[in-house]
Amino acid sequence: ACDIIGTCQTSRAFHTTIGSLFPQVPQSVVILDNARNQTSECSAACASDTIAGDPFGNINHVIWPNKWDAEMLSGCASIRSAQRSKHMPRTALDRIAELNPDTDSQQIVQLTLEDGLLWDFIRALELALFRTFAVPSISRLLDRTSEFERHGQKRYDDTTLILLNILRHGCNSDTGRAYLARMNRSHSHYAISNEDFLFVLSTFVIDPILWCERHSWRALVPAEQQALFKVWIEIGQHMGLKNLPASLDEMTRQSWAYVEQQFVYSAENERVGQATL
Repeated sequence: ACDIIGTCQTSRAFHTTIGSLFPQVPQSVVILDNARNQTSECSAACASDTIAGDPFGNINHVIWPNKWDAEMLSGCASIRSAQRSKHMPRTALDRIAELNPDTDSQQIVQLTLEDGLLWDFIRALELALFRTFAVPSISRLLDRTSEFERHGQKRYDDTTLILLNILRHGCNSDTGRAYLARMNRSHSHYAISNEDFLFVLSTFVIDPILWCERHSWRALVPAEQQALFKVWIEIGQHMGLKNLPASLDEMTRQSWAYVEQQFVYSAENERVGQATL
């Protein structure tokens, strides 16, 4: 009866309604004094039964409790989240959040690619390959085979297709194993250092992360980044690589250190790059 404009009654009804619709949303009843601080009970002087009642109480009920903005906005966010979980279909990120990037890495990568990021991964893998041409030991080998000079687009497309299929299907599927065996056979004809292999492998992790962060409709969340790292580490193990990094941070540090040491101009770099363009 003390609340002449109905604020308290409305708040109690709202509290009851939210509790009924979204029982998972935490709620608490907070009573504020005229200084907007929490108190244990209403003041008897707050207002009266009539409009002619104590104006002090009337004013209290129409002052915005700005000290509680954060709590109220947090409550709104909780309600919105509850609405989404109740009425909206689960997204790829919802499902990824329920998975472990260390043990469910292949499933997470598949969900990522299916979440409108396949085109982005293709572009990132293409640029990752192109970036490796700045390493003379790599471009020298490619230049010697003349594959990029004679069949540049086909060689580029074939390599991207192999990488993408291994990534999509995983090393333990029949399709993934077939493409992995094909890649290992191609590499077996050449003397490629472990360090060069590790760098190339790192670009297939780092470049998609950076591309999505800078150019895609969304960046990869940490779980997706970790899953991508784990998948490529497993691929590296199937390739017989040694000294594989133990973490994404370690891979990133080693990769950029390699860039600092190995990225230098050579005529082979230019020929392979121009042939690819």
